Amino acid sequence: EEDLEEARQCREELVSKGIYGRYRRWLSRLVTTRRIVIVPVANALGYYRNTPFEGGNNNNDDDAILDPNFDFPYDIQNNNNGNNNQQQGQCMSTIAARTINEIFRQHMFQSGISFHTSFDNTKNNDKEVDEGVYYEWGASSYEGYSAPDEFSMREISEALSGYGGEVMEMGQGGGRDSYPVVGPINNLLESNAGRMEDWAYAGSWDGENIGTCNPTSNGGYSESQTKYDASTLRSFHTLVESRSASSTNFEDEAKLGTTADLFTPYGTGNGHISRNIRLSLSMIDLVEPYVKVLGVDGFDIRDDVIPLMPRTEHSCRRTKVMKIPEKS
Repeated sequence: EEDLEEARQCREELVSKGIYGRYRRWLSRLVTTRRIVIVPVANALGYYRNTPFEGGNNNNDDDAILDPNFDFPYDIQNNNNGNNNQQQGQCMSTIAARTINEIFRQHMFQSGISFHTSFDNTKNNDKEVDEGVYYEWGASSYEGYSAPDEFSMREISEALSGYGGEVMEMGQGGGRDSYPVVGPINNLLESNAGRMEDWAYAGSWDGENIGTCNPTSNGGYSESQTKYDASTLRSFHTLVESRSASSTNFEDEAKLGTTADLFTPYGTGNGHISRNIRLSLSMIDLVEPYVKVLGVDGFDIRDDVIPLMPRTEHSCRRTKVMKIPEKS
């Protein structure tokens, strides 16, 4: 009885936050049937300093300014951005890139999102950096080419942007703050060597553009850690340029959003964080197709997947079996 009462109180609390039965069951499925890995701040030092770089003293090799965004062993031979990380095998120079690399070596990811901050009037090679959902290619080798999975990449990215929705700006002149841009990184941002998204997507099958790293910074990093098998790096990763505190001036915390109507793109609690939560949930949902049985012979199935319930071989035969009286 104590467990039932605790469950009842939990559900009531969820309802008070706008998480009704169908959403609760959806979240139950996601957390039960997927492994979700979150890196809150990969480049903690850069975040603290409000810069994309890691390190700070360019006159000292050990403290050189390094950019984790372009620190991965992909498209190294076509380094065209003057990125010191990619010179002479010095990729994986940053702690941020090594952290991500170790996580990928431990898990076989199918999809993911890397959130970046965008700043007003920021440009990459004379291109405005707009809020948007971007996908492969971003590598210099494939400038002007579409990725083999471009069609599905666009379909998924548009779905993410659509469920993320738009945020109404309450500031000067009103207007809508949304993810208006969806498309390849090369077309809309810039081509660069060493992008994480390209590395995560093609690092296991595009042998001509994958290399190894043997950096000397931060105590060095074994070259063996950048040798991958045929399965490790075959995931679809989107790059989301989101809003930053600098470009939005978040003095009004309401712009960040609340938990109210969290699953509704235009709900009362909508905001920048709410939008990115919905976008993330979309990617988690889309990672694997599934069929859900809503009811049988007029009987509603209320709990399709129950979190923390032990799932052993053939357990569905015991937990998912229903006896239906034969109609006369």
